[in-house]
Amino acid sequence: MGEEFNSVWWESDEFLESRKNFQKSAITKFSPLKYEISRRISENIEILSDDHLEKEINLLKKANIDGIITTNWDLLCEKLFPSFAAFIGQQELIFSELFTVGEIYKIHGCISNPNSLVLTSEDYREFEERNTYLAAKLLTIFIENPVIFIGYSLDDKNV
Repeated sequence: MGEEFNSVWWESDEFLESRKNFQKSAITKFSPLKYEISRRISENIEILSDDHLEKEINLLKKANIDGIITTNWDLLCEKLFPSFAAFIGQQELIFSELFTVGEIYKIHGCISNPNSLVLTSEDYREFEERNTYLAAKLLTIFIENPVIFIGYSLDDKNV
């Protein structure tokens, strides 16, 4: 799908505005698809208006947590915890100096950096190749800090 969409994105007038905004950042054949997905998610970022959900979100905001690890691409965690630093993708998590307090680890990327999205089979293959380093880093975080998982669980193969 990504390869097919790539040619449509570069040629169709429908994506003219997107090309103006993103073409310099389109570094792979899947970048256009990742950009359009990111754009669509950011356009629909409003949290559903539901009393039960609102109660849960308010409880989450009040929780005393050191960090969040998520595979979600959206900006919900950043919105709920604006003082937390976000680390996007495996590279940032593995190679950045972490303080493990007040941090959000977005291991499958984020819409704020469309190229970071783990979306395609190639992305998952690369993710798995580097997974041993990520697993070691996450294990250290799990042992030393209380962590909330959003988007997956401990039995997920990506953990």
